[in-house]
Amino acid sequence: MRCPYPIAFALSTALRLVPTFAGAGATIIQAQVSRGLDLESGNIFSRAGKFIPQAIPLFIYAIRHTNLLAMALESKGFDPKSKRTLYYEPHMCGLDYTVLVFLILILVLFLYLRLGCHLGVIIPGRL
Repeated sequence: MRCPYPIAFALSTALRLVPTFAGAGATIIQAQVSRGLDLESGNIFSRAGKFIPQAIPLFIYAIRHTNLLAMALESKGFDPKSKRTLYYEPHMCGLDYTVLVFLILILVLFLYLRLGCHLGVIIPGRL
């Protein structure tokens, strides 16, 4: 896709950390509820206000996790400015293009059978 390596790495790391932080937040909430925190009573603003103290442990977790990730990257010699090296450089050849065209034709055939053909393949009422 010709996307610069540091941008692709930053995007994939950010997307990978979202579920990690969501899981950590759920764990922190469960721990606080098991200690007697009531998150169900009150109006919506008072309930939202009860979640603010949960942000401090989540920020501490995020800082710790980010620091560990930075140390791991440093130990592996990651440098976003350096040119990326690969052990094996893949190249497309004639057979690759042939297989790609064949798979696209199969995809088009199956889409036609699924959406456009009335040979009993389509279950009525289902798309």
